[in-house]
Amino acid sequence: MHSWVEILYNGKWLNLEGFILDVKYLSKLQEKFSDCEGSFCGYGVAISDFKNPPIEWNEGDTYIQVDKITADLGLYDTPDELFTKYCQKI
Repeated sequence: MHSWVEILYNGKWLNLEGFILDVKYLSKLQEKFSDCEGSFCGYGVAISDFKNPPIEWNEGDTYIQVDKITADLGLYDTPDELFTKYCQKI
């Protein structure tokens, strides 16, 4: 299960999921897989444009794992509320 932050900014709800990996880590991945063109999935990244992922704040949504989001389970005030409804076996 994966989560992201949603904020109300200038009257619009935005998804901030691109904060999960820091730029230094992402840069090293891009260096290691420099021959990758287009999409990339692995090491905490699932994005269609590996060389230019939408992680910088530009007053819009940010993502780094968007290609692996399969469902939006809704909004919860606490993790306990979420995991009571959607139990994960670890």
